[in-house]
Amino acid sequence: MPRWKPDAQGRLERAALELFTCHGVDETMVADIADRAGVTTCTFYNHFRDKAEVVFRGHAELCRVIEDAVRGAAPDEPPFAVLAIALRAGAARHEADAEAIRVRHALITGHPALRERELLKRAGVGDALVSGLRARGLDDRTATLLGAVGLAVFTVAYDEWIDAPASGDCSFGDLVDDALSLLDSTDRRLQ
Repeated sequence: MPRWKPDAQGRLERAALELFTCHGVDETMVADIADRAGVTTCTFYNHFRDKAEVVFRGHAELCRVIEDAVRGAAPDEPPFAVLAIALRAGAARHEADAEAIRVRHALITGHPALRERELLKRAGVGDALVSGLRARGLDDRTATLLGAVGLAVFTVAYDEWIDAPASGDCSFGDLVDDALSLLDSTDRRLQ
């Protein structure tokens, strides 16, 4: 009987991304992923609810990082500064996993159902911001508005970062700062 191997979830993720890249998401079966990872299909379903969910592994952690950054900001920080702190934390989380995120992005871009699911997952970033801001005592209206602004900033910075060469000089965090600066300068011009 084969010996148990650690990191089944990581092996499943690597196997799925390799198979999706080579054969496509629709053409890859859960049994193929499990076989390549050296586990059973039951083990696959212990870690992922479906094969597409593999592409979004790490999303819950991203939202947790963002919400924790909001909650952990100094109590005297103004809300917009807290937003910036949280978005930089989310950007740093993505940068730590940049290679896999770029592979996932390529898969998502080429698959309509994954693009739809990505929109739902991205909304979770805004929800994490809103939840954290509410926990800091902001009223619902202000928290919701800042969450929407934060999601827009995160999305714009992400799109620029993902389109930049992997060896680019501009980090995701720098792009978040640039987008926030653009908002600030636009606000001053409109006054």
